Amino acid sequence: MRIIYLFIFSFLISCQSISEENKSKNNLVKPPSSKSHFSIQKKGNSYLIEVKKPFVGADFTERYLLYPKDSLLYKKDSIIHYIPYPVNSLAVTSTTHVGFLNAIDGLKYIKAANNLDWVYNPKFKQLHEEGKIASIGNRDLNHESIIQQEVDVVLSYAIDMSSYNEIKRLRALGQQVVLISEFMEQNPLDKAAWLEVFALLIGKQQAAEEYLLDLKKNYISLKESAQNKPGNTTLLMGFPWKGTWYMSGGMSFQATLFKDANCRYLWANTPNESGMPLNIEEVIHKALDADVWVNTNAMNSLDEIKEVDARFTAFSAFKNKAIYNFNKRINANGGNDYWESGVVHPDWILQDLIKIIHPDLLQDRDFIYYQKLN
Repeated sequence: MRIIYLFIFSFLISCQSISEENKSKNNLVKPPSSKSHFSIQKKGNSYLIEVKKPFVGADFTERYLLYPKDSLLYKKDSIIHYIPYPVNSLAVTSTTHVGFLNAIDGLKYIKAANNLDWVYNPKFKQLHEEGKIASIGNRDLNHESIIQQEVDVVLSYAIDMSSYNEIKRLRALGQQVVLISEFMEQNPLDKAAWLEVFALLIGKQQAAEEYLLDLKKNYISLKESAQNKPGNTTLLMGFPWKGTWYMSGGMSFQATLFKDANCRYLWANTPNESGMPLNIEEVIHKALDADVWVNTNAMNSLDEIKEVDARFTAFSAFKNKAIYNFNKRINANGGNDYWESGVVHPDWILQDLIKIIHPDLLQDRDFIYYQKLN
């Protein structure tokens, strides 16, 4: 699971001069909302992508100007990164990048990737086996391998200044890098909207627009069906790691999904946007009688949960076998499609949660990411 956030704020300049009076709201392709971390503006034949606060604690904005190949370019001091588009080749550094590109038939643009074993997508696997996608390292990016691949753009992310400095070192070698910070978004549809950045890079804007329109329609329809049901089901999420239970805050992406599925998430009223470290005793006390338990991470059975801590058998959800995990689509290497395609399919995640929380709904549909633990 990737916990990294990158935001790309770019300034669009075409080879034509653009007067201040033409800088109207009509030029906003992806207008910034009060919470969204990126925006896209059209300036003549160019596009400005701006990413604000690309990771937690960052206080700056990255700006990318995508300009047509073979066109004249006038540079501005406010923009550092100039990228000719559409690009022909990409390197990706997160499985979510694979999910985004697959949604717009863009896997063929991937020429290099890291952590190949963690990718779930069968088409990606086939391309790698055919020698069309090279490895550029595992946890740490191999800068030499990246440069040797001669890709137009590396799609990457940073989680702190240390990892951002690694990006800067790669750029110092002459490599174009675009930061993808979808993980910073707390709204599932805002997270999926980063598809627009991928689409712009490879010239698939119309495909992305159509995809996102259909996604929003389906998501809202599912949400409305759940809101018509009683929201009394209490819900516990997560599983402790090294003695600490990291609970999603009430303002987090995960909590938004629980809210849209219309349940009583027991930590919904907390103001946190990220995970909250809690002691196990506190969680047991508060969630002992929770109706449903989801997102048990590496736990794949009730016996495994019991082996970790026998106290967990006292949870009502354990006794009633109402525990579900997002482990239905995992390959032999541990690649989990929930973290890969789920970024562009929040409707599928919401559908699974609704089936768990309101079992009388969506009875004609199968679970996609989740399954009950036995």
